[in-house]
Amino acid sequence: MVADINSKIGNDRRGYEDMMREFGLGERNERGQRKLEFCQGKPLCITNNYFYHREQHRYTWTHPDGIHKNCNDYILINKKWRTLVMGMKVMRGADFGTSHKLLLAKIRIKFRTDRGKNQELVRYNVDEVKAEEVKTALKVRVGGRLEPLTGLKTTEKKWCQGRNIIRQEAESILVGHSRTLFTTVHRLTRGWKNNGIALSDADGNKLSATGDVEKIWKTHYEEQLKGSVRRVTEDDYPELRGELWNIQEIPDILIEELKKAVGAMSSGKAPEINGIPKELLGADGEMVERWLCDLCNDIEDG
Repeated sequence: MVADINSKIGNDRRGYEDMMREFGLGERNERGQRKLEFCQGKPLCITNNYFYHREQHRYTWTHPDGIHKNCNDYILINKKWRTLVMGMKVMRGADFGTSHKLLLAKIRIKFRTDRGKNQELVRYNVDEVKAEEVKTALKVRVGGRLEPLTGLKTTEKKWCQGRNIIRQEAESILVGHSRTLFTTVHRLTRGWKNNGIALSDADGNKLSATGDVEKIWKTHYEEQLKGSVRRVTEDDYPELRGELWNIQEIPDILIEELKKAVGAMSSGKAPEINGIPKELLGADGEMVERWLCDLCNDIEDG
């Protein structure tokens, strides 16, 4: 809130310690008292008085005679945002045809990020995917809905619609929570325990402390990798000169390559932001594999 009501706040902060500080100018008048009462009821802070400046940098108004000067202009801010104001100063050099001076406030803005608090985390009982009847149901229902998406040209639309289809069908088929045994064991054990593994240093001493073990591994890898890491150049493979190094087009990703990549993923892990666990990608059938392969090739083609 920016205000110019010809009021004088002054530097007496008794009774208004939570609204202003002592870096004011002059004596308070009746309008200044009314402004303080107004700010107290909102509640607002007077930012002009929060930062120390020399007197010639505090006044915002100069009388035409050039002698009388005062602080009549203020920037007010809600108390809960007070810490966002980093500084306040008067722009004395700005000349725009008035007896008032410009006020400049430096404000730090904090942007809130959407952390997805309103999105409910859906847990699938992925153990049921091992059953043949569940696999068949997923293949039929997911595959039938994914087939029309293969003709979409927009990669983003193809991905969003396919992801939603897989999640919707999984929610309707896979009911309950997964990894019951792991949950029970974790609840009973209550955390990690040291297994007592020790390593030997260069002198043959057994060390088991965490810091000592880290140093041993660091020394080991530094010795193993010393002088062995360098950039591969064309001269290392003369038999491929003119072939490998002059490839103009990248071949499409094959379904077999995609299957191998999905198979290498760890099972029993929490899904990423897409909400699809690894077990569903391997159990939904050939249509899901084709859909994923098309997506990867579309992204690769740009």
